[in-house]
Amino acid sequence: MVDEEHQDIGVTAGGTTYNSIRAARVWQLEHAPNSKMKFTTMGGVGEDGYADTLVELDDKLGITSNQERFGDKSTGSCLAVVVEGQRTMITDLESAQLLKVNREKIMKALEEGGNGQLDLVFSGAYFANSNGFDDVLTCSAESPLPFLLVFSLSEAFCCSDKRTHDAVSASGIIFGRVEEGQALLDSQGKEEKSLTPEEVALKVAAWPMSPGGPSQRWAVLTQGSDPVIVAVHYFDGSKEPHVSSFEVPPIDQSTIIDDCGAGDCFAGGFLGGMIAEHEAANGAKGFPDAKLIPKAVDAGLEMARRNLASVGCMCLHPAHVSHVDWVEGKKPDSCCSIV
Repeated sequence: MVDEEHQDIGVTAGGTTYNSIRAARVWQLEHAPNSKMKFTTMGGVGEDGYADTLVELDDKLGITSNQERFGDKSTGSCLAVVVEGQRTMITDLESAQLLKVNREKIMKALEEGGNGQLDLVFSGAYFANSNGFDDVLTCSAESPLPFLLVFSLSEAFCCSDKRTHDAVSASGIIFGRVEEGQALLDSQGKEEKSLTPEEVALKVAAWPMSPGGPSQRWAVLTQGSDPVIVAVHYFDGSKEPHVSSFEVPPIDQSTIIDDCGAGDCFAGGFLGGMIAEHEAANGAKGFPDAKLIPKAVDAGLEMARRNLASVGCMCLHPAHVSHVDWVEGKKPDSCCSIV
C-alpha cells in the first residue's frame, strides 16, 4: 500500500485503552506532576521488537508494564495510512487476543500500585468481546467488583455483543461516540430511533447495573466537533438523573493531521483530569463526585486536540511529552491506580 518514497514509518505503542492510559499519564505529568495516581498496563505480547518498544515506552513515561508473553505469536500491530485526510487501517491482533484476565491478576496489579483512594480498571469492547474478560464481569451483591470498571464501547459493531452488554452492566463510566451509544440501545431490539444525543446518553447511563455494581453510572459520549454529552444515573435513587452538554472549542482545520486515536486521548485526558481533581478535593475512596465532570471534560478535550495534530497517537510518544526526562523509570507513590 505504501511506496518506497513514503516508507518512513513512525512506530509507537498503541491500542484503544492503552492509548487512553498513556494519555491520562501524559496529562498528569504536564498538569498534575505531584499527583499520586499510578498507572499499569496489562496485555498479551510476543517475544519481538514491538513488545520491547511497548515496555520501553511505558518505562519512559513511568507506567508499570505488566505484559504476558506468548513466544509463538507476534505482538499485535496496526498500520495506519493517511492520504489527503483519509485513513486506512490494517490490524493484526495476534497475541493480544490470547490474554485472559481474571480478578486475581487485576487485584495483584492494583496491589502493586498501592490500592489508593480510587482504583480504576479500564477496558474496551475489542478485548471484552474476545472472551478474555469474562471472569472479571462475574459480580454479584455478595461479590461486588473491588474496583471501578471503566469501559469503552470502541466501535458500533461491537455493541451488539452480549459480552459488551455484560461489561456495560458492570461499569461505572462508559466512553463512546453518540452513534455507538445509539448502537448499544438498538441492540436491545427496541425501537430507539429519533433520540437526541442527550436522550441517548441518559439511556446508556441508565442501562441496567449488575448486582454489586457501583451506585451510579456516567455515560460520556462524544460527537466530533459537536458538544460532549455526559449523563449521570443514580441507581440508589439518591439523586435525579441529569445530563450536561459541553461545547467543543473550534479548531483550525488546517492543523488537523489525523483523528485516529482522538477518542482514546479524550478518554485518557478525562480520567487524568478527573482523578487529579478527586485527589485535590481529598475525595473519599469510592465513586468520584459528579461535580468533577466539567474539569474532566476540559482535560479530555485538551488531549484530543493535541492528538489531532499528530499521526495516530504519536503525540503520546515520550519525545513529545514535557517532564519525561524527569520521570523516566520513576513511579509515583500510589493514591489512585489505573490498570
